[in-house]
Amino acid sequence: MNEIIGFGSSPAARASCWVRPMSMNFAAQSLKVSCAWARRSAASEARGSFMQGVAPSQCPPTLLRQVLPLLAGWGRNWLETFRARPVLDDMLRPLLLSALTVLAVHAGEPSVREQVGELFQQRRWHDARLVLEGITAREPANAEAWQALGQANLALQNADAAVAAQEKAVELLPHDAVYRLQLGHAYGFAATKAGLFAKLGFAKKCKAAYDRAVELDPTNLNARWSLMEFCRQAPGIVGGGIELAYAQAAEIKKLDVRRGRAAYASLYSHEKKFTEAIALYDEVLRETPGDPDALYHFGRLAAQTGLQLDRGLAALREIVAQPDRKNDARVHTFIGDILLKKGDKPGAITAYETALTGDPGYTRALEALRKLKEG
Repeated sequence: MNEIIGFGSSPAARASCWVRPMSMNFAAQSLKVSCAWARRSAASEARGSFMQGVAPSQCPPTLLRQVLPLLAGWGRNWLETFRARPVLDDMLRPLLLSALTVLAVHAGEPSVREQVGELFQQRRWHDARLVLEGITAREPANAEAWQALGQANLALQNADAAVAAQEKAVELLPHDAVYRLQLGHAYGFAATKAGLFAKLGFAKKCKAAYDRAVELDPTNLNARWSLMEFCRQAPGIVGGGIELAYAQAAEIKKLDVRRGRAAYASLYSHEKKFTEAIALYDEVLRETPGDPDALYHFGRLAAQTGLQLDRGLAALREIVAQPDRKNDARVHTFIGDILLKKGDKPGAITAYETALTGDPGYTRALEALRKLKEG
Protein backbone atom coordinates (compact mmCIF):
# COMPACT_ATOMS: atom_id res chain seq x y z
CA MET A 1 0.00 0.00 0.00
CA ASN A 2 1.05 3.53 -0.57
CA GLU A 3 -0.47 6.95 -0.51
CA ILE A 4 0.44 9.99 -2.48
CA ILE A 5 0.49 13.36 -0.88
CA GLY A 6 1.63 16.53 -2.48
CA PHE A 7 2.55 18.17 -5.69
CA GLY A 8 3.97 16.41 -8.70
CA SER A 9 2.37 13.10 -7.84
CA SER A 10 0.01 10.70 -9.52
CA PRO A 11 -3.60 11.64 -10.34
CA ALA A 12 -4.70 9.79 -7.22
CA ALA A 13 -3.00 12.31 -4.99
CA ARG A 14 -3.98 15.70 -5.94
CA ALA A 15 -5.51 17.41 -2.98
CA SER A 16 -2.68 17.46 -0.59
CA CYS A 17 -2.16 21.10 0.22
CA TRP A 18 -3.33 22.64 3.45
CA VAL A 19 -5.55 25.53 2.73
CA ARG A 20 -4.87 28.62 4.74
CA PRO A 21 -1.40 29.43 6.09
CA MET A 22 -1.11 30.74 9.59
CA SER A 23 1.44 32.61 11.67
CA MET A 24 4.09 30.59 13.45
CA ASN A 25 4.96 33.31 15.94
CA PHE A 26 4.28 32.01 19.40
CA ALA A 27 5.54 33.37 22.72
CA ALA A 28 7.16 30.71 24.85
CA GLN A 29 6.36 32.57 28.04
CA SER A 30 2.64 32.13 27.39
CA LEU A 31 3.04 28.43 28.10
CA LYS A 32 3.88 28.98 31.75
CA VAL A 33 0.72 28.08 33.61
CA SER A 34 0.04 27.07 37.16
CA CYS A 35 -0.09 23.44 38.18
CA ALA A 36 -3.67 23.87 39.33
CA TRP A 37 -4.71 25.24 35.97
CA ALA A 38 -2.82 22.49 34.17
CA ARG A 39 -4.63 19.85 36.21
CA ARG A 40 -7.95 21.42 35.30
CA SER A 41 -6.84 21.52 31.66
CA ALA A 42 -6.10 17.81 31.69
CA ALA A 43 -9.50 17.08 33.19
CA SER A 44 -11.18 19.22 30.57
CA GLU A 45 -9.20 17.51 27.82
CA ALA A 46 -10.37 14.14 29.04
CA ARG A 47 -13.96 15.36 28.76
CA GLY A 48 -13.21 16.81 25.33
CA SER A 49 -14.91 20.14 25.91
CA PHE A 50 -13.17 23.50 25.58
CA MET A 51 -13.12 25.39 28.87
CA GLN A 52 -15.28 22.82 30.64
CA GLY A 53 -14.31 22.81 34.30
CA VAL A 54 -12.11 25.88 33.96
CA ALA A 55 -13.34 29.27 35.04
CA PRO A 56 -12.26 32.10 32.71
CA SER A 57 -10.56 33.87 35.62
CA GLN A 58 -8.31 30.83 36.10
CA CYS A 59 -7.00 30.83 32.52
CA PRO A 60 -3.91 32.95 31.89
CA PRO A 61 -5.13 35.64 29.48
CA THR A 62 -1.88 35.66 27.50
CA LEU A 63 -2.22 31.94 26.91
CA LEU A 64 -5.80 32.21 25.72
CA ARG A 65 -5.09 35.19 23.47
CA GLN A 66 -2.21 33.44 21.73
CA VAL A 67 -2.96 29.74 21.86
CA LEU A 68 -6.64 29.80 20.98
CA PRO A 69 -6.35 31.58 17.61
CA LEU A 70 -3.39 29.41 16.58
CA LEU A 71 -5.00 26.13 17.51
CA ALA A 72 -8.36 27.17 16.13
CA GLY A 73 -6.76 28.21 12.86
CA TRP A 74 -4.80 24.99 12.63
CA GLY A 75 -8.00 23.06 13.25
CA ARG A 76 -9.87 24.98 10.56
CA ASN A 77 -7.12 24.16 8.08
CA TRP A 78 -7.45 20.48 8.86
CA LEU A 79 -11.23 20.62 8.58
CA GLU A 80 -11.06 22.49 5.28
CA THR A 81 -8.63 19.91 3.96
CA PHE A 82 -10.78 16.93 4.85
CA ARG A 83 -14.05 18.57 3.79
CA ALA A 84 -12.78 19.02 0.26
CA ARG A 85 -14.21 16.49 -2.19
CA PRO A 86 -10.85 15.79 -3.85
CA VAL A 87 -9.32 14.86 -0.52
CA LEU A 88 -11.98 12.25 0.13
CA ASP A 89 -11.85 10.95 -3.41
CA ASP A 90 -8.11 11.13 -3.98
CA MET A 91 -6.81 10.16 -0.57
CA LEU A 92 -9.41 7.89 0.95
CA ARG A 93 -10.65 5.93 -2.02
CA PRO A 94 -7.24 4.82 -3.39
CA LEU A 95 -6.15 3.86 0.11
CA LEU A 96 -9.27 1.81 0.64
CA LEU A 97 -9.03 0.07 -2.70
CA SER A 98 -5.39 -0.80 -2.16
CA ALA A 99 -6.16 -2.06 1.32
CA LEU A 100 -8.97 -4.23 0.06
CA THR A 101 -6.71 -6.00 -2.40
CA VAL A 102 -5.10 -7.77 0.54
CA LEU A 103 -8.15 -8.19 2.73
CA ALA A 104 -8.88 -11.79 3.57
CA VAL A 105 -12.55 -12.55 3.02
CA HIS A 106 -14.63 -15.60 3.78
CA ALA A 107 -15.20 -18.05 0.97
CA GLY A 108 -18.92 -17.45 1.25
CA GLU A 109 -18.42 -13.72 0.60
CA PRO A 110 -16.36 -13.46 -2.59
CA SER A 111 -17.70 -10.01 -3.48
CA VAL A 112 -16.84 -8.11 -0.28
CA ARG A 113 -13.83 -6.37 -1.79
CA GLU A 114 -15.70 -5.36 -4.91
CA GLN A 115 -18.71 -4.29 -2.89
CA VAL A 116 -16.77 -1.99 -0.61
CA GLY A 117 -14.68 -0.59 -3.44
CA GLU A 118 -17.83 0.32 -5.32
CA LEU A 119 -19.35 1.83 -2.20
CA PHE A 120 -16.36 4.11 -1.80
CA GLN A 121 -16.48 5.10 -5.44
CA GLN A 122 -20.12 6.01 -4.91
CA ARG A 123 -19.25 7.89 -1.70
CA ARG A 124 -21.50 5.57 0.27
CA TRP A 125 -19.27 5.79 3.29
CA HIS A 126 -21.83 4.56 5.81
CA ASP A 127 -22.50 1.37 3.87
CA ALA A 128 -18.78 0.79 3.38
CA ARG A 129 -18.21 1.23 7.09
CA LEU A 130 -20.85 -1.40 7.89
CA VAL A 131 -19.18 -3.90 5.57
CA LEU A 132 -15.76 -3.22 7.06
CA GLU A 133 -17.10 -3.46 10.59
CA GLY A 134 -18.30 -6.93 9.69
CA ILE A 135 -14.86 -7.88 8.40
CA THR A 136 -13.07 -6.59 11.48
CA ALA A 137 -15.56 -8.36 13.74
CA ARG A 138 -14.81 -11.67 12.02
CA GLU A 139 -11.09 -11.00 11.64
CA PRO A 140 -9.94 -8.81 14.53
CA ALA A 141 -6.29 -9.34 13.59
CA ASN A 142 -6.74 -8.05 10.04
CA ALA A 143 -4.71 -4.84 10.06
CA GLU A 144 -5.67 -3.91 6.51
CA ALA A 145 -9.35 -4.09 7.37
CA TRP A 146 -8.87 -1.85 10.39
CA GLN A 147 -6.91 0.63 8.33
CA ALA A 148 -9.62 0.72 5.66
CA LEU A 149 -12.27 1.11 8.36
CA GLY A 150 -10.36 4.10 9.66
CA GLN A 151 -10.49 5.67 6.21
CA ALA A 152 -14.24 5.05 5.97
CA ASN A 153 -14.79 6.73 9.32
CA LEU A 154 -12.55 9.59 8.29
CA ALA A 155 -14.73 10.13 5.22
CA LEU A 156 -17.76 10.16 7.51
CA GLN A 157 -15.97 12.65 9.77
CA ASN A 158 -16.29 10.23 12.69
CA ALA A 159 -13.11 11.37 14.37
CA ASP A 160 -13.14 9.07 17.40
CA ALA A 161 -13.95 5.99 15.34
CA ALA A 162 -11.30 6.87 12.76
CA VAL A 163 -8.66 7.25 15.47
CA ALA A 164 -9.68 3.99 17.15
CA ALA A 165 -9.51 2.02 13.90
CA GLN A 166 -6.17 3.51 12.85
CA GLU A 167 -4.72 2.90 16.31
CA LYS A 168 -5.78 -0.74 16.05
CA ALA A 169 -4.14 -1.04 12.64
CA VAL A 170 -0.90 0.41 14.00
CA GLU A 171 -1.09 -1.89 17.01
CA LEU A 172 -1.22 -4.86 14.62
CA LEU A 173 1.46 -3.53 12.27
CA PRO A 174 3.59 -1.17 14.38
CA HIS A 175 6.45 -0.88 11.88
CA ASP A 176 4.38 0.14 8.86
CA ALA A 177 5.17 3.73 7.89
CA VAL A 178 1.97 4.20 5.88
CA TYR A 179 -0.18 3.10 8.79
CA ARG A 180 1.61 5.58 11.04
CA LEU A 181 1.04 8.28 8.49
CA GLN A 182 -2.67 7.52 8.32
CA LEU A 183 -2.84 7.50 12.10
CA GLY A 184 -1.36 10.98 12.00
CA HIS A 185 -4.08 12.08 9.59
CA ALA A 186 -6.73 10.67 11.93
CA TYR A 187 -5.24 12.52 14.90
CA GLY A 188 -5.10 15.71 12.87
CA PHE A 189 -8.74 15.45 11.93
CA ALA A 190 -9.70 14.60 15.51
CA ALA A 191 -8.05 17.86 16.54
CA THR A 192 -10.54 19.77 14.40
CA LYS A 193 -13.41 18.29 16.40
CA ALA A 194 -11.91 18.76 19.84
CA GLY A 195 -11.90 21.56 22.38
CA LEU A 196 -8.75 23.60 22.94
CA PHE A 197 -7.09 21.34 25.47
CA ALA A 198 -7.92 18.12 23.65
CA LYS A 199 -6.81 19.81 20.43
CA LEU A 200 -3.35 20.27 21.91
CA GLY A 201 -3.14 16.59 22.73
CA PHE A 202 -4.29 15.43 19.31
CA ALA A 203 -1.94 17.85 17.57
CA LYS A 204 1.03 16.48 19.50
CA LYS A 205 -0.04 12.93 18.66
CA CYS A 206 -0.36 13.92 15.01
CA LYS A 207 3.20 15.26 14.97
CA ALA A 208 4.50 12.16 16.79
CA ALA A 209 2.82 9.87 14.26
CA TYR A 210 4.32 11.79 11.33
CA ASP A 211 7.74 11.75 12.98
CA ARG A 212 7.48 8.01 13.50
CA ALA A 213 6.41 7.44 9.90
CA VAL A 214 9.50 9.30 8.69
CA GLU A 215 11.65 7.35 11.14
CA LEU A 216 10.26 4.05 9.86
CA ASP A 217 10.75 5.02 6.22
CA PRO A 218 13.00 8.06 5.66
CA THR A 219 12.41 7.81 1.90
CA ASN A 220 8.63 8.13 2.22
CA LEU A 221 7.94 11.42 0.50
CA ASN A 222 4.34 11.38 1.61
CA ALA A 223 5.27 11.22 5.27
CA ARG A 224 7.84 13.97 4.88
CA TRP A 225 5.34 16.16 3.02
CA SER A 226 2.75 15.71 5.77
CA LEU A 227 5.35 16.52 8.40
CA MET A 228 6.41 19.60 6.47
CA GLU A 229 2.84 20.85 6.20
CA PHE A 230 2.23 20.20 9.87
CA CYS A 231 5.30 22.22 10.82
CA ARG A 232 4.31 24.97 8.42
CA GLN A 233 0.95 25.49 10.07
CA ALA A 234 1.10 24.29 13.65
CA PRO A 235 2.32 26.50 16.50
CA GLY A 236 5.52 25.72 18.35
CA ILE A 237 3.65 24.44 21.39
CA VAL A 238 2.78 21.28 19.45
CA GLY A 239 6.06 20.92 17.58
CA GLY A 240 5.49 23.14 14.58
CA GLY A 241 7.66 25.90 13.16
CA ILE A 242 8.65 27.24 9.76
CA GLU A 243 12.32 26.30 10.19
CA LEU A 244 11.33 22.69 10.77
CA ALA A 245 9.15 22.86 7.67
CA TYR A 246 12.09 24.06 5.57
CA ALA A 247 14.20 21.21 6.95
CA GLN A 248 11.65 18.72 5.64
CA ALA A 249 11.50 20.52 2.29
CA ALA A 250 15.26 20.09 2.00
CA GLU A 251 14.95 16.36 2.66
CA ILE A 252 12.16 16.06 0.11
CA LYS A 253 14.32 17.77 -2.50
CA LYS A 254 17.15 15.32 -1.85
CA LEU A 255 14.77 12.47 -2.62
CA ASP A 256 12.87 14.04 -5.51
CA VAL A 257 13.96 17.33 -7.06
CA ARG A 258 10.59 18.09 -8.63
CA ARG A 259 8.60 17.53 -5.48
CA GLY A 260 11.27 19.41 -3.60
CA ARG A 261 10.54 22.43 -5.74
CA ALA A 262 6.89 22.07 -4.88
CA ALA A 263 7.71 21.88 -1.19
CA TYR A 264 9.75 25.06 -1.31
CA ALA A 265 7.08 26.78 -3.40
CA SER A 266 4.48 25.93 -0.77
CA LEU A 267 6.65 27.42 1.96
CA TYR A 268 7.50 30.49 -0.12
CA SER A 269 3.79 31.10 -0.63
CA HIS A 270 3.23 30.81 3.09
CA GLU A 271 5.88 33.46 3.72
CA LYS A 272 4.45 35.65 0.93
CA LYS A 273 7.53 35.15 -1.25
CA PHE A 274 5.25 34.92 -4.24
CA THR A 275 7.83 35.71 -6.93
CA GLU A 276 10.00 32.82 -5.78
CA ALA A 277 7.01 30.48 -5.57
CA ILE A 278 5.80 31.32 -9.07
CA ALA A 279 9.30 30.77 -10.46
CA LEU A 280 9.36 27.26 -9.02
CA TYR A 281 5.92 26.40 -10.42
CA ASP A 282 7.07 27.70 -13.80
CA GLU A 283 10.11 25.43 -13.67
CA VAL A 284 7.93 22.39 -13.15
CA LEU A 285 5.50 23.38 -15.90
CA ARG A 286 8.37 23.90 -18.33
CA GLU A 287 9.61 20.40 -17.60
CA THR A 288 6.18 18.76 -17.52
CA PRO A 289 3.60 20.92 -19.32
CA GLY A 290 0.09 20.29 -18.10
CA ASP A 291 1.14 18.84 -14.77
CA PRO A 292 -2.19 18.97 -12.90
CA ASP A 293 -0.62 19.58 -9.52
CA ALA A 294 1.56 22.45 -10.71
CA LEU A 295 -1.45 23.93 -12.49
CA TYR A 296 -3.56 23.61 -9.35
CA HIS A 297 -1.04 25.21 -7.01
CA PHE A 298 -0.29 28.01 -9.47
CA GLY A 299 -4.00 28.70 -9.91
CA ARG A 300 -4.59 28.63 -6.19
CA LEU A 301 -1.75 31.09 -5.64
CA ALA A 302 -3.27 33.44 -8.22
CA ALA A 303 -6.70 33.17 -6.57
CA GLN A 304 -5.34 33.88 -3.13
CA THR A 305 -2.96 36.70 -4.02
CA GLY A 306 -4.48 38.38 -7.07
CA LEU A 307 -1.22 37.89 -8.98
CA GLN A 308 -1.25 36.73 -12.61
CA LEU A 309 -5.01 36.21 -12.58
CA ASP A 310 -5.31 35.37 -16.27
CA ARG A 311 -2.63 32.70 -16.11
CA GLY A 312 -4.09 31.33 -12.91
CA LEU A 313 -7.56 31.15 -14.42
CA ALA A 314 -6.23 29.37 -17.49
CA ALA A 315 -4.38 26.88 -15.30
CA LEU A 316 -7.46 26.03 -13.25
CA ARG A 317 -9.66 25.71 -16.33
CA GLU A 318 -7.13 23.33 -17.83
CA ILE A 319 -7.58 21.12 -14.78
CA VAL A 320 -11.39 20.98 -14.89
CA ALA A 321 -11.21 20.23 -18.61
CA GLN A 322 -9.89 16.81 -17.60
CA PRO A 323 -12.73 14.27 -17.28
CA ASP A 324 -11.70 13.11 -13.82
CA ARG A 325 -11.50 16.67 -12.48
CA LYS A 326 -14.54 18.32 -14.08
CA ASN A 327 -16.44 18.41 -10.76
CA ASP A 328 -13.48 19.32 -8.56
CA ALA A 329 -15.08 21.54 -5.93
CA ARG A 330 -11.89 23.26 -4.82
CA VAL A 331 -10.75 24.09 -8.34
CA HIS A 332 -14.12 25.56 -9.30
CA THR A 333 -14.12 27.57 -6.08
CA PHE A 334 -10.73 29.06 -6.89
CA ILE A 335 -12.01 29.81 -10.40
CA GLY A 336 -14.85 31.70 -8.76
CA ASP A 337 -12.39 33.58 -6.57
CA ILE A 338 -10.37 34.68 -9.60
CA LEU A 339 -13.45 35.71 -11.57
CA LEU A 340 -14.61 37.75 -8.60
CA LYS A 341 -11.24 39.50 -8.43
CA LYS A 342 -11.58 40.24 -12.16
CA GLY A 343 -14.98 41.82 -11.56
CA ASP A 344 -17.02 39.03 -13.15
CA LYS A 345 -19.66 38.47 -10.47
CA PRO A 346 -22.04 36.35 -12.62
CA GLY A 347 -19.14 34.15 -13.67
CA ALA A 348 -18.06 33.76 -10.06
CA ILE A 349 -21.57 32.71 -9.03
CA THR A 350 -21.63 30.11 -11.79
CA ALA A 351 -18.25 28.77 -10.69
CA TYR A 352 -19.33 28.46 -7.05
CA GLU A 353 -22.55 26.74 -8.09
CA THR A 354 -20.53 24.33 -10.22
CA ALA A 355 -18.32 23.60 -7.23
CA LEU A 356 -21.40 22.62 -5.25
CA THR A 357 -22.42 20.10 -7.90
CA GLY A 358 -19.20 18.28 -7.06
CA ASP A 359 -19.60 18.62 -3.30
CA PRO A 360 -22.93 20.07 -2.11
CA GLY A 361 -21.51 20.60 1.36
CA TYR A 362 -18.28 22.35 0.40
CA THR A 363 -18.14 25.15 2.94
CA ARG A 364 -15.95 27.60 1.03
CA ALA A 365 -18.21 27.58 -2.01
CA LEU A 366 -21.35 27.81 0.11
CA GLU A 367 -20.05 30.81 2.03
CA ALA A 368 -18.79 32.59 -1.07
CA LEU A 369 -22.09 32.05 -2.86
CA ARG A 370 -24.09 33.25 0.13
CA LYS A 371 -22.06 36.46 0.40
CA LEU A 372 -22.44 37.19 -3.30
CA LYS A 373 -26.18 36.64 -3.34
CA GLU A 374 -26.70 38.63 -0.15
CA GLY A 375 -24.58 41.47 -1.47
